[in-house]
Amino acid sequence: MSNTRAHNFLLVVPVLIALLGIFLSSERGPYYLADNFDPEYNYLLNSLNLLTFHIPAHNDHPGTTLQLIGAVTILLKWMVDITIGSWRPLREAILTNPETYLHVINLVLNGLIAGAVFAAGRQFYRCSHSLVAALLLQANGLFFLQTIQAQTRVSPEPLLLATGLFLLVPLAPVIFSDDTADKRKTSYAIAAGGLVGFGLVTKVTFLPWVAVVLLFKGRLQKLRFFSAVIASATVFLIPIFPRLPIVATWLTSLFLHNGMYGNGPVGLPNAGVLGENLLGLVHDEPLLFLCFLLYGVVLLLHPCAPFVRKHNLSSLLWTALIAITVQTLMTIKHPAARYILPALVVPALVNAALSAEISHTVIRQRRRISLVLTGSAIVLGCFLFNLRRIGSWITEMQRYRDEVSELTRVARQMDGCRVIGMYSSSVPTFALNFGNAYANFVHGKMLQELYPDALAFSNSTHNFYSFTLEPKGAMVRRMVASGQCIVVQGTSLGPEVRHSLNDLTFDQIALLGKEALYKVSISLNEAFRPLVSEVEFPRGSVIREAEDFEAGSVERDTTFWGAGIGVIVSPRIPAYAEYHVNLLRFA
Repeated sequence: MSNTRAHNFLLVVPVLIALLGIFLSSERGPYYLADNFDPEYNYLLNSLNLLTFHIPAHNDHPGTTLQLIGAVTILLKWMVDITIGSWRPLREAILTNPETYLHVINLVLNGLIAGAVFAAGRQFYRCSHSLVAALLLQANGLFFLQTIQAQTRVSPEPLLLATGLFLLVPLAPVIFSDDTADKRKTSYAIAAGGLVGFGLVTKVTFLPWVAVVLLFKGRLQKLRFFSAVIASATVFLIPIFPRLPIVATWLTSLFLHNGMYGNGPVGLPNAGVLGENLLGLVHDEPLLFLCFLLYGVVLLLHPCAPFVRKHNLSSLLWTALIAITVQTLMTIKHPAARYILPALVVPALVNAALSAEISHTVIRQRRRISLVLTGSAIVLGCFLFNLRRIGSWITEMQRYRDEVSELTRVARQMDGCRVIGMYSSSVPTFALNFGNAYANFVHGKMLQELYPDALAFSNSTHNFYSFTLEPKGAMVRRMVASGQCIVVQGTSLGPEVRHSLNDLTFDQIALLGKEALYKVSISLNEAFRPLVSEVEFPRGSVIREAEDFEAGSVERDTTFWGAGIGVIVSPRIPAYAEYHVNLLRFA
């Protein structure tokens, strides 16, 4: 078959994947929905941080690569808009139309995935001369639910998927070309290392891909690979260099503590919990673990399968086993199926390589036909299995969107009521508030000007806040006491929470799915008299958020909000914290 015709075939799957991503993104619904805004709005506003010359404050993954891509996409989109339309300041344009910018970033990420699928398939075809194997590699993402769901997000996962697929481009010739020239081997090692470094900065869950170093022969090639990893990671971490100690503290807490997000005592969860988490991962992506078992069996039987010893396939199988094992060990402590996504790309290369070698091995015609039919049946079965799960997920998304729409309709029918969001809420301004908090409140003043009536209720402090983190509890109390209707929308609160709000009462109006509407009322009694006015600061005062304290009888909160925010947990009565404050004298 001519290269041109083969390349035309290799365009089919990438185009289908791109169209599928666009369709599923629309089915998922707006990004401001409670199930959709985290971490999408975090990345949008931290990308805006870069464009406004502020250090990104959301570094959990660390995710700097996605923030850079988001910043470039935002800038280009804004430049196109002001070229063909009217002038509007960059920050104002994004904060008044965040959904459009998020969908454009998602479109770019889907474009990267489709481009990576095509590039990997074309390179594999050049090296293996097997179109069927190249198409199998391209179709790998259709066999896993997490790779499909990733296409709908603006999060590290779609970028990890694209990075893993691009990584197959320099790896394919390493597997199939033993006589590759030294200069080419060097370039492949450097390219692979650079992509691994990029992936690690995108999210630390990309770490298992370091195992591909086993495919490079000789210490010198391995040294070049690791040098490229370090150089690439260093370059992409430049925007957050001042925050690297915070990132290191956060990642260390994740590694050392046995709870979710660095919570709990130091150590591992008990064996029973780890076993349940492992079974959950197997349930979420069973095909990955079936592939793991297959690779182990093939390695054990490799004396009976001489093709395994050709072209580094034995090393490739060991690489796959190590990568999947490391990914699983990293994930069972924090069980979420999206965390194993990087390993889901591994079968693309391994299965395609095995398929190519089997097709080139001299086999009797009858046995060859049997292998083709068996392989086709397995591929079709895997696709149909995942197609059913995709259908169920789409149905679930549609039901969720209908529930939110009905809740919104109920809120709108309450004429004159002011709707306030709380975690986790599908109120559009709450998504902006959430993202702004993770951007270190850099955009709070602008958001306050654009949405002057917007407030957010904190589930933890039981107070109301503006975009600039200014407490508004007294203002809300005055509004309610004067007869203003206030409705809070968000996660369903238990009775114990609603009864701990002192003078405030949250009366549930509606409950649909995960979210509820609460009408706020106030009930003053002799035992409690709230403060009805906020502290007034002189004009020109600078308000700083209290960060790490130096001493006290409490522990720092390094769990949900991350290190350095000064929220205190585990108080010992009397609880106190000592802060060191630097007062700057201005002329």
